[in-house]
Amino acid sequence: RLVAGGGFAGIKDSSGDWCRMAELLELKREFPFALFCGSDRLAARALSEGADGVISDCACAMPEFAPGDPRVIEFLDWIEKLPPLTAVKRALELRGQKAGAPLTPLAAETARLLEEFDVWFKRVKQA
Repeated sequence: RLVAGGGFAGIKDSSGDWCRMAELLELKREFPFALFCGSDRLAARALSEGADGVISDCACAMPEFAPGDPRVIEFLDWIEKLPPLTAVKRALELRGQKAGAPLTPLAAETARLLEEFDVWFKRVKQA
């Protein structure tokens, strides 16, 4: 009903649920509006199916990689293993940007994973 009423210009879907994105893409065919994908995992598919753009969570950490690039997917896998903001902040630090310390102290296992992330990210960044 909201889309049919024309009271707004667009929607950003960050659900990560392809069924929801597909419903919005179908709705967009009937009632034109701007549709943005907010899920990096679905971004490439959403763009190929007619989404107008992507609002990427990991683009600040990996701006040179396009949606759907396997390295972006690997980065998302790391984000799921680590506190997401910690991974993004660490990636920014490794790129030479100021990002600030983690908001909470890291458990020993998380700190070990962050060290593994550092090695992976440095390798990917140089590729």
